[in-house]
Amino acid sequence: MNLNFMNSKHKALYETFKFSLKLLLLSLPFYILIPFLDLSFLQEITLINVKFLLELMGFGVKREGFMLILNNGFNFLISADCTAWKSMVFIAALMISTPSISLRKKAFGIVGGFFILWVGNIARITLLVFVQRYYGNEVMGIIHNYLWQLGLILLVLITWISWIFISKRD
Repeated sequence: MNLNFMNSKHKALYETFKFSLKLLLLSLPFYILIPFLDLSFLQEITLINVKFLLELMGFGVKREGFMLILNNGFNFLISADCTAWKSMVFIAALMISTPSISLRKKAFGIVGGFFILWVGNIARITLLVFVQRYYGNEVMGIIHNYLWQLGLILLVLITWISWIFISKRD
């Protein structure tokens, strides 16, 4: 589209609108598909990773299905929402929607972003179990419901912004 008739502020606003529209359109199908998704394979991988880390840290851990059972009697369910899949979908949508970056860099960014979010999520769950063990359910609940919600959002945004700077630098 020829934008020569617009001043620089209007062009920037138009580009922001295009980015926002792309982001919205890329995000919508995933939210429509949520009821139909089977994320049990991600739950399984998440559970295996967290269990391994907890055992490495000296925790006695058993598993029943997607439930981690610590030797202090605390049960921790690894639900589909514990897999960071929504964060991964959103970072992919952000990267695909970002203009002026090649498809190759977007693909590498998505793979790298998924890895960063996966590691961050495994650390999040491991920390939550650790906090519950030493500080109780109330403190763990506050951290889970408030701090880590913000933490994952920040991790997505920091990863995306870092990727933009790295991609534009090349």
